[in-house]
This record gives sequence, structure tokens and C-alpha cells, in this order.
Amino acid sequence: MLYKYFSIIRTGLEIELYNFATIFGMPRKKYEGNNLKEITTNIVKDRYDGLAFEAGNRFKQFWIRDFAIFSKEINDLGFHIECRNTLEWAIGRFKHDGHVSTTIYKGGACDDIFYYAADSLPLLLYAIDQTDNRDLVNKNLGFFNAEVEDFYNRVFDPERSLAKKDEFFGSPKDAVIRKNTATASIFTAMLKNILHKFPQLKNPFKKYDIASAIIKEFWTGEYFVNDRQDDEAFFASDPNVLAYWTGVITNKEMNYSSIKEIKKRKLDSIYPLAYHEKVTDKFMPFFVRLMSPDYQGNSIWLFLSGLYINQQLEFKEFREEAAEQFKKIRKLILKDKTYYEVLEPDGSGPLKGTLGNHATDGMVWAAYMPFLEEKLKKMQLITKE
Repeated sequence: MLYKYFSIIRTGLEIELYNFATIFGMPRKKYEGNNLKEITTNIVKDRYDGLAFEAGNRFKQFWIRDFAIFSKEINDLGFHIECRNTLEWAIGRFKHDGHVSTTIYKGGACDDIFYYAADSLPLLLYAIDQTDNRDLVNKNLGFFNAEVEDFYNRVFDPERSLAKKDEFFGSPKDAVIRKNTATASIFTAMLKNILHKFPQLKNPFKKYDIASAIIKEFWTGEYFVNDRQDDEAFFASDPNVLAYWTGVITNKEMNYSSIKEIKKRKLDSIYPLAYHEKVTDKFMPFFVRLMSPDYQGNSIWLFLSGLYINQQLEFKEFREEAAEQFKKIRKLILKDKTYYEVLEPDGSGPLKGTLGNHATDGMVWAAYMPFLEEKLKKMQLITKE
């Protein structure tokens, strides 16, 4: 336990040193390359620390969601051995700690930021599947069966066929703390679905129609609300992207309607994609509000950019605009030679918080961009930069 606290304190100090260094003029690292694929490949290469992939230049820890969501693209860039090593190391640390968590600090201590997260286990299994390392489940069969059972008991409400409504669960938008969120139930449904790819594992969700329950609880007829914690249900872009990226919701009319709502609220008008129309700092932990009050408010998150652009390509009506959005991000990557975490709401540069809490860069998410570029070229929506 003391070692874990030491790791947290050390990580916090490292992050703040990076923050203050950037505010006092330390130049951000620029990555070599003459085109998007070269730059983004070098970013991903730099993120591998010899044991696992880090999230970014400030977040030099392993985050399961940051790696897993882009694991297929990281693997397909040629980092097969590194992906295998990352998964073996992470599973070993999770087993030692007793469960799959959001984060592993330098030195190996595990932690959940800020709560046990509904996306951690499904995304770990997703990464194992997408990188063709399925044998790792067989090698750790007892652990994974125990994790599925633990998830079912911790997260799932069998009476509602949804995530429990009176508890907090972490998600990719981890600094907005709400109960009964759409994303918690979306990732629960993702776990149900991905367990079909691992028949050697028990699937206690098999008999539940979680997708239908999600629609009934969170779908307004035009879009998914962020949550149903109280009467303050508000629109957020992330469930309206992740519901479709996970494959939980396959209805094309709903997908189209979600995109239209994002556009109606202008959340993709500068760069894709802002989470909200306005700052929701009252839903964030105090220290997050203190350090960066707009961290997950109406700032622009490049985490969702590629996923959202690809989502739009399903519909002819949105394809040209999606291609233009991609070109803007590509231009930013080529100009600054990095991949930012989060931008100011007006897109003027990386987000600036208080006390030197600047957004980071060199994000491993960059792996998605060369594959999106290739897809857009094949669709004849863009040419070479």
C-alpha cells in the first residue's frame, strides 16, 4: 500500500513538473517526419517505454483505455511485439493487484482514476482480440473468469439490464463524475458482446438485452443523454460516438441522428470533438476544477476525433465535411509535429489550465490517423498532403 501511495505522489510530481515546465517556456517535443504517417509512427514509437505503451508526454503511465481503443492501429503500424509485451505486463500487474484497473504507474502500482471503471475490462479484452493475442486469455483463464464475475457483481443491475444507477463508474470522460451514465452501460454491453469472442470465458450477461435497455433509458428519440442521475440530463458527444464505435448500437437511423445532434450543437465546428456545449466543472472533482476548470467541459478532445470522423463516413451526407475535419487535424499535426491531448474551445492551441496545468501532447491516440488517412484516400475524399 505504501508503495502505491509513493507511486501516486511521484507521478503527481512528475506531471506538475511537466506542467510548470511548459508554462515557463519549455518547448514541446516535436517528432520527426515528412508526412502524417511518419510523424504519428514516431509518436507511437516514443510512447513505448520498454514495458508498455504510455498515454502521452505528461501522462507517462499505462492507461488501459488509451492503449486499448487504438490497439488495433498501434499493432497494425508494426508494433506487434510491443503490443504483446504491453498486454503481458499489464495482465501481470492487474493479477498482482487483484483486478483490472484504469492505470498502472511507473514501477507497476495499479490504480483506478477516479473510480472502478466500466470500460477497463471490456477494453482489455478488446485489445487482446484486436492484436491477435487471444492465447493470453487461456493462459490467465482463472483471472479473467474472476474479473468477469467481479464486474457483474460490481457494475451490473440485472433488474434493469444496465449498469447500477446509484454508483459512480469511471469512463473515458473520467473527470466528469456522474451516476447512471450512458457510457457505463454502453461498456457493460460491450463486455457482453466481446465475451462471445472468448467462449472459454463465462458470460453472465448472455440472457440480458442490454442494448435495448440502453435505448429505453438514455435515448431521447434524437440522441443519447449523458446520464439519468437526476433532472439535469444533458447532451454529451461521447455516448453518441462510443455507442456506435463499440458496436453496441447498430441502428443506422440512430447513428445518423446522433451525428446530426452533434452538428446542431456545433461540437465539431472547429476541430472534432468537444464533449459539451458549456463547461460542466461542477460535476468535476475539486482539484480538477482548481487545476483545469474546462478540462472536460467544452474543450476539444482529439481522443474522439478519429472515431467521430470515421463514424461520419457511414453517411454520404457527412463525408465531405468529415474529410475537411481530417485535413484540419492533419495540418495541425504536420505544423506542430505532435498529437495534442485537448485543445482550447476555440481551437487556438493546447488547453491552458491554471497553475501550469497545460494539456499534454505526443498522445498514443495518434496511431489512428494514418489508417483514417488511407481510408479517406481510398474513398477519394482526400489526396496526399
